[in-house]
Amino acid sequence: MNRVYFWMFLFHYFVTLITGCTQLYLVLLGNIGFIDLVSIGIYIIELVLQFGYWCFAVEEIVYELSTISNAIYMSKWYQKGKIVKNILLIVMMKAQRQKYMTAGGLMDINIYTFGSVIRKIFSFCAVLKNLLNN
Repeated sequence: MNRVYFWMFLFHYFVTLITGCTQLYLVLLGNIGFIDLVSIGIYIIELVLQFGYWCFAVEEIVYELSTISNAIYMSKWYQKGKIVKNILLIVMMKAQRQKYMTAGGLMDINIYTFGSVIRKIFSFCAVLKNLLNN
């Protein structure tokens, strides 16, 4: 599944970051009309929510994988045959590893990435405003 969304997550990460920063900068300039302000505000909110949708979905997948390990352990796996025991132990060990989906192999996609994008949008916007106002 990671191979399918590998580049899409990276593209979405940078589009959210760059577009959110530029739109927030336009709002902070203050020389736009009310209708433009509302439309930019809605666009920024939609952009962040869309990225959050992916981050929270990946986090849910990782959580469900960890519950698979617990469910196998709580079953009566120890009463099965030797081959089944070995297979179930391997499945439990694999499911316990928290393997997140990655964005281009550069970063994991999870809740922390979502918070990081929001912080970076405001940070880059502040830097951009300071550079262009001086």
